[in-house]
Amino acid sequence: MDNKDTMIIADMLKDFFNIKLSKSAMYFQDDIYYQTPALYFRLVKDNNNDNNYQLIENAVDSFEGNLKWRFGKSYPSRINYEIIPKIARDTDDNCFKETGIWRNYKYNALESEYKKICELAIADIPYLYQHMKEYFEKNKPIDND
Repeated sequence: MDNKDTMIIADMLKDFFNIKLSKSAMYFQDDIYYQTPALYFRLVKDNNNDNNYQLIENAVDSFEGNLKWRFGKSYPSRINYEIIPKIARDTDDNCFKETGIWRNYKYNALESEYKKICELAIADIPYLYQHMKEYFEKNKPIDND
């Protein structure tokens, strides 16, 4: 996978929305298991945020790939939003509910499961990008100007 592929979803979102990125690369190419592949960002505040967040959520939810993906507020900040494999977010949230301690999916899953999810997520990224791009071209975001 080309280095630009780690940032294709972030770059595409910038084409459609006025966003601030917390992290633009979804994973590290030199160590794909360093952290769960995900994108963290937020829209620049304006009157259209709710509609545009809903549009992003609909695009992510309608994607059918190797994994089910989730769009929503990220933990622990809950200021930024994330696009992340749903299994990772669900596992992390359940662990936090049970223990009261926040830990990354990498530490909440068996190593073999974690590595498989990373690999499947990375394989999904170009297809998720294409799906979201086509979705936004058909369902135009509300202009953030």
